[in-house]
Amino acid sequence: MKNFVCFGAVITENYDDSKEIKRHIAIVKNAMISLEKVWKDRAISITTKKRLLKSLVFNTATYGSECWVLKTTDKKKINSFELWCYRRLLRIKWTDKKTNEYVLSKIGTSERLLTTIVKRKMAFVGHLFRKGNICTDLLIGAVYRKRGKGRPKTRYSDNIREFGGNLSFTDLYRFAQNREAWRATAVKLNELPVY
Repeated sequence: MKNFVCFGAVITENYDDSKEIKRHIAIVKNAMISLEKVWKDRAISITTKKRLLKSLVFNTATYGSECWVLKTTDKKKINSFELWCYRRLLRIKWTDKKTNEYVLSKIGTSERLLTTIVKRKMAFVGHLFRKGNICTDLLIGAVYRKRGKGRPKTRYSDNIREFGGNLSFTDLYRFAQNREAWRATAVKLNELPVY
């Protein structure tokens, strides 16, 4: 068996989270389409629709995202899914030829979906670092072996280093011990590049 679903997550033989992300997006797109009457209702304000979108759609889409290994293609899929949802909410057709910047300015969102995922991920890692158990040892530790052919795969630790300002894991571990300083980094995460 190449992959299977366990506790709502897709487990693959090569530990690739891309299938899990695609599965979450497909499930939530079906839910978004089933709520079409709500999105088209002119009696409901955009603010209420945004709150419904965040609570019903985005929370389901990002369930378990703290453990995802985000590659560049996955980040692009998440951003395109977010914009697809906003276009449905605003009733903008693809034939209208409106840019993504126009959609984002029209919706007036303060935080992008990818930024929310990264904040959750960094909060989870900070918790693991402060807890100091076998999970911390696994995150900090390294296994030395002969590297296989081709480009190395993106790892969880690569994501943490990227989002943590390219610091080493030991520096991030020391930094995470101060909870207030670790939380303050969440403000900087709003400046993440959009893929």
